[in-house]
Amino acid sequence: MAKTALEMGSNSEPIRLAVKDGLDRLRTILAQCIHEGQTQGEIATRHDAEMLADVLLNAWEGVLMRAQLNRDERPIEAFLTVTIDEFLKP
Repeated sequence: MAKTALEMGSNSEPIRLAVKDGLDRLRTILAQCIHEGQTQGEIATRHDAEMLADVLLNAWEGVLMRAQLNRDERPIEAFLTVTIDEFLKP
């Protein structure tokens, strides 16, 4: 989504707003899932669910860009390892 927002959003306000809305909705869903996991003891509670959703979504968009540019899955593997170990494990 970020790639679309950067490429198209600078030239079209409706596209920018549509991409922003999509990312905002994704962030809301992710925050709800994280909060539910925290409530059930499956996800660490040391970080606020909304903040964690922002960090994860922002990092994931960067990871996708790096993986595409590098034509390599290592950025995805590193993201998953660090995310699970540092942010999500209770």
